[in-house]
Amino acid sequence: MASTTLSAIWKSLLAALRRHSDHPDHANPPVSLQSGDAVQLITSWLGGESTTRGLDREPEGTLDADWTIESLEARGIDARLIRLYPDDLPFLQLPALVGDQQGGWLVVRGKADGEFLVAGERGLVRLSRARLLHASLGIAIETKPMGVESGGLWRRLSRLLYDQRRYALVALLCSISVQVLLLLIPWMSTQAIDRALPRGSADLLLIICIGMASAAISRALVGLLRDLTLASLYARVDVGLEKGLLRHLLSLPFRQIQGRTLGELIQAFIGIRMTRSVAFNGGLSAALDACSAVVFLLYLASIRPGAALFLTLGVAAYLFAYTVVAYAKMRGAKELVGLGQAERNAVGELLMGIPILKATGSEKWGLGRWQRHLRHQLRKSLKVERFSLIEGLLNDSLNYGGLAFVLLWGGSEALSGRMTIGQFMAFSQLSASYLLSMSNLAQAGAAFALARPQLLRTQEVFSAPRAKRTGPASALSGKDPINVEDLWFRYGDTGPWVLSGLTFSVAPGSLCHLKGASGKGKSTLLRILAGLYEPEIGSINFGSTTGQPIAGSVGFLPQSARLSSGTILDNLRLLSGNARKERIFETAVGTGLDEWARSLPMGYQTLVVNGANNLSGGQRQLIAITGILASAKPILLLDEALSSLDWPKRRQVLKSPMLDGRTIIYASHEEVLAEAGHPRYSLIDLSR
Repeated sequence: MASTTLSAIWKSLLAALRRHSDHPDHANPPVSLQSGDAVQLITSWLGGESTTRGLDREPEGTLDADWTIESLEARGIDARLIRLYPDDLPFLQLPALVGDQQGGWLVVRGKADGEFLVAGERGLVRLSRARLLHASLGIAIETKPMGVESGGLWRRLSRLLYDQRRYALVALLCSISVQVLLLLIPWMSTQAIDRALPRGSADLLLIICIGMASAAISRALVGLLRDLTLASLYARVDVGLEKGLLRHLLSLPFRQIQGRTLGELIQAFIGIRMTRSVAFNGGLSAALDACSAVVFLLYLASIRPGAALFLTLGVAAYLFAYTVVAYAKMRGAKELVGLGQAERNAVGELLMGIPILKATGSEKWGLGRWQRHLRHQLRKSLKVERFSLIEGLLNDSLNYGGLAFVLLWGGSEALSGRMTIGQFMAFSQLSASYLLSMSNLAQAGAAFALARPQLLRTQEVFSAPRAKRTGPASALSGKDPINVEDLWFRYGDTGPWVLSGLTFSVAPGSLCHLKGASGKGKSTLLRILAGLYEPEIGSINFGSTTGQPIAGSVGFLPQSARLSSGTILDNLRLLSGNARKERIFETAVGTGLDEWARSLPMGYQTLVVNGANNLSGGQRQLIAITGILASAKPILLLDEALSSLDWPKRRQVLKSPMLDGRTIIYASHEEVLAEAGHPRYSLIDLSR
């Protein structure tokens, strides 16, 4: 009955929007929408996926930003929470959700005649900027389709630039304006010196000098505007690419992520910044420098063709020498990337292994291992730096050598009367700009060649195929059995079989003990059931669903669950899939975590340091098992999840009402579950 009423309300809302879409209401103020209605409306506008994920529970409040973002992203819509300042309103990416003082969302669809079109229960309403700011709480959620989440590195960058085309267009126009002003100043120099001085017109000279000063000041101001615009564009591009890289990494098959070292992953993120630098400094700036160089050269040739030809020959010699040095530097930089990854891996292992190193007295060995990697990296880095110094020498030779030639040759030409003073000044300024443009162009080309080895890791990550999605999270209910037939698995094509011909069935709602000695494949089997690994042979059926489990339906807790930095409550919400606080606290009471947490001075707000080193192994495991039990997942896969708890605490966890009605597979070589007295206890022994 309730679902029918909600469906009728939603249809009425859409009908009202269609009736008023062509005639926005100016008089009536907008009425804010609840989070669920706002999500559905944005989804219909942007063509998002039709799914109930994210909407299967009520938000904690009408203005729950986390719930709203989660629901939008579940529908294939990129959502970003921002602090909305008055100056940012004209640049708000539409459609957007603006937090309203009534406790709901104002859904801003677009702009028309300088006003914002806001959707409400009365349809589309026009609001001025002042009225929208007056109604706003100062927060907003920008939305867009996740089209940028597909494709390789350069395709994603181009999509981001298209999304931020306003900033890119402003930066391009400013850059062109700077180049035009660079051409204007030499022309005004010629006018000032050759026309005003011989005639003795002080007024004309003053006017032209004021014009030159104005052009120089305008160039500085336009350059400042360009730099500010590029800074904003850089930030948005970096955030978009890094967010896309993280999402893509999380969507990869587990075996692909597991096979990458920490140094490789860090290098992939370093490549993000390198990509932006190459795209703008090596792409946009290089294109403008190339066009400017051609214009400067033609201008020089119109004044003195012979001198322009001589400068061009000098530039050609410079480019040849610079290319040779840049190629040698690129080869060294390619080796440096691998050495840098090895050094980062060594320092990461050193920091993570400090407890073991100190316990075994191996600090000197660990430090020496890292120093060897660092020594190799520094040696190669010094070689690359020498080539950089040679590049700097070539740049100085071109700029200062070319300027010296112009001054000596142009000065003699001006003194002999074959060139006017104005032409000499213009030729000098144009030559400096021409040589600088060619120098920048050569550096941009070298930077692109140098960045290629560092971008390979980023491109490789983006090109890796994502894991297959089998359907919405709500497809598994936990009321069907889990059937495994003739399952075979091994690590590598030539490795030994870890699981061979395994067949079993787990009844729904049962507490299954997966028993076996170390190395018999208990953890591997749980990872296969969780969808992290794919079997080479055999089939897995979750009721009527064949193949890998559906994302979000199965909860997997590894043996050494790592807690995140933050509070105890933050970790519980993370492990539970952002469950409601009431459910988390209810679960904590059943597992015994609540009694311990409330004994702490800060309770659930007690901070957990990185790695949870301020907690004991049992406390960490109690937080992890409480979080996974607080989730709404119907199937739980637990790998030695109670091994660090004492027996009374284990029994308390196993008697928690949160286990009722769920299918639970617990891997352990101990008889943990048999003593719990569960009515639907079963056993799978891999040792046989």
